[in-house]
Amino acid sequence: MVLLVVDQNEINLDLCRRMLSPIFDSAILARNGVEALELLSSHRVDFILANLEMPMIDGFQLAKIIRSCDGGRLRCDPQTTPIVILGSIDERHLSQIPPDISGYLQIPVDKNTLI
Repeated sequence: MVLLVVDQNEINLDLCRRMLSPIFDSAILARNGVEALELLSSHRVDFILANLEMPMIDGFQLAKIIRSCDGGRLRCDPQTTPIVILGSIDERHLSQIPPDISGYLQIPVDKNTLI
């Protein structure tokens, strides 16, 4: 299985890759949503883990774009590939998480929650 990690922070990219390496065969790293979409057009991906707050395209926007694709442009199934967002949302806004999202994890995330 191939994991796509999307985060503007190099430390977070490396940390997620290392923590999830026992589960996934390989990880592809993108530094923002635009780069993630470019990688999705050329790499088969089974799972997407994206930061909520990123420049250009945030995690929610990325999920919406992926879900709206017809599948021809992307090397993943835009309707069934799990998309999990990492971020900080207060409890009042948790109900506003878009339906495009497969899961949401509050930052900071401990290893046991992530796995």
